[in-house]
Amino acid sequence: MNKLARIPASKIWEQVFGANGGGFSAPHESRFFAAAFRLPCLAKVVLLFTFFVMIEASAMAQSPTVALSIGFPTPVTSLSFDLVSGPDSSPSVTATPSSFTAQVVTSNTTTWTLTVSASDAYLDPTTRLIPVGNISWTASGTGFVNGSLSVSPQTVASGSGSGTFSGTLSFVMLNRWTYPTGMYTDTITYTATAI
Repeated sequence: MNKLARIPASKIWEQVFGANGGGFSAPHESRFFAAAFRLPCLAKVVLLFTFFVMIEASAMAQSPTVALSIGFPTPVTSLSFDLVSGPDSSPSVTATPSSFTAQVVTSNTTTWTLTVSASDAYLDPTTRLIPVGNISWTASGTGFVNGSLSVSPQTVASGSGSGTFSGTLSFVMLNRWTYPTGMYTDTITYTATAI
């Protein structure tokens, strides 16, 4: 959870009564609420309403944000594999695109995570011979890790703090004799979260 920015009592007092305090002396912060409840009714309502509005605005201003870029200049939303021969000559098949950059930009963040998931459990949904679990990736870049594809989200990268974090991903599919030749494609979804 993010820590709220500390709002001085004098700042809240000034927001309600003006720079000169409107005839009411700004209290020491430790006596803020005690002083507020001694004010006339209308002034009390306005002051406390302003207090909570400013606290809420402070919290919103410091909410974590995260921006994600997968591939440049063209975003990568799917992987394709052109299977043309058996595993004796092609033990693995490189994806198209063969590699691309993933970039996460965060602010007001304690921790962040980047995950990837496949839309279909099989590259061939009809014959169901090629599971996406046979697709794996290697990664380079601080916080980025290797992994295997799944329909459930798999961690690609994670880290802490605000900043720009970049990594390069390369996907391959293990070849098997039982896989028919052809072009196979699966849609992939990347999700970045921050707290």
